[in-house]
Amino acid sequence: MSKVDLTKAKEIINRLGMPALFTDVTFQRNSHSSTCTKEDWCVCDSDYPKDIALQGYHAPCVLNDHTACQVFLTTDTAYHFPRDIFIPQEDGTLPIDSSQYHLRELNPVQELLQYEKDTKSFGSPWLTTAAVLKLAERPVPWLWEPYLAPGALTVLYADTDAGKSTLICNLLNQMFAGETQFLGLPISPALVLYLMEDPPIALKWRTESKFFRTLRSSDHVRWFRQGTVVPGSDKGGHPIPVRVTEWNSESGPSYSSWVHEAIKQHRESALAHLPVLVIIDTITTFLGFEDGNSSTDVAGAMRELGLLADTTGAAILALHHARRPRDGKYRVNYMGSAQFKAQCEVFLSLQRQSSDRNNRQRSLELEKTRLSEHKDPLPLTLSDEKAYEIDPDPPKKSKGAGDYEKEERYREIWKADRALPGQSNRALAKTLQISDKTVRAALDYAEEHNWDEEETPDEA
Repeated sequence: MSKVDLTKAKEIINRLGMPALFTDVTFQRNSHSSTCTKEDWCVCDSDYPKDIALQGYHAPCVLNDHTACQVFLTTDTAYHFPRDIFIPQEDGTLPIDSSQYHLRELNPVQELLQYEKDTKSFGSPWLTTAAVLKLAERPVPWLWEPYLAPGALTVLYADTDAGKSTLICNLLNQMFAGETQFLGLPISPALVLYLMEDPPIALKWRTESKFFRTLRSSDHVRWFRQGTVVPGSDKGGHPIPVRVTEWNSESGPSYSSWVHEAIKQHRESALAHLPVLVIIDTITTFLGFEDGNSSTDVAGAMRELGLLADTTGAAILALHHARRPRDGKYRVNYMGSAQFKAQCEVFLSLQRQSSDRNNRQRSLELEKTRLSEHKDPLPLTLSDEKAYEIDPDPPKKSKGAGDYEKEERYREIWKADRALPGQSNRALAKTLQISDKTVRAALDYAEEHNWDEEETPDEA
């Protein structure tokens, strides 16, 4: 290949303060490569040119919305590729091993002058309004819309035994079965790294029905148990087995280091086209908070998860416990500091729909999101095979946490009124030590919802 004029490409990379590495690249894609699994995402036989020969300079891409990306600049074009496909050589070049990689661009090809324009503000954290709105136009590559996205941290909390781990096993089963929707919402396949606190027998019980056949046989999920023993070394550098107990550790193996290593290995594998979903079940077990009610402790630990999502591009799903509901209540709130909610992009709760703990009705509620418009609660029911389905007969009205608390309070006032017939609103308010206005509101609410026809205080 004769050398072409790459003066402009080298000038751009030098301006960005990056080392300008020259590379000759030839893609040969006359047929499926040796590692191609011929899945739907394969582009071996697409309309892309069969042979591409390029000369240019490459460097890490500095655009804010490109993660794990290298830019390859030629005479007139900027190509964007995954950084892991460049194989270092002894002479300092980094050719692409085209026999092991399908040409599948992470981002659209750009004209060189457009890339120069887009990177002119590199080095300054300030963006114009137009630049911010342009970033907002990029579609979110959802793994489960609108709950899980690459590069984002999602927290899901629920009461003990409400079925949060079972819900996630349902999701994974559908992913691995090649389904395009779960509970009526779009899903995409992923390589899953699952950190689990439960013993293996719990996973067996959870997935023993025929519904979970695909999950039980899939190679697209890797499990890491709490307290797993891994190779390590003592103070003298001698190899010894070490039990992993910390998220981060300067002196030995940690959960974080094994997650990073697994992501690195995945990006060098034949499944590198799949995004990564890291599931932490549960967050308090693996991050080891000194005080879950301390804003400082929780915020610091949650930022570690946010950093993991940001630096690797992985979607992070952290499962969390709820406070036990009070007597007669079934709505729950999350346990610990408000930083659990403040530090994530998406915050979900799985709520029971009855104080009867054998009742199988649930509601998946989006309590916070920074990635999409707010969504109404999703009414769910759990089948005998532990499969979640859309509830065909949900409660009459989907409610948020505040609505449920208000209704329960109003029902208590209504019961007190029916237990003491003939008592005035003012007398009832004095007995209950609340305002006349609250009594009127409660009784009006009861009348509007026909509570007198549905049940009596003795039946409630």
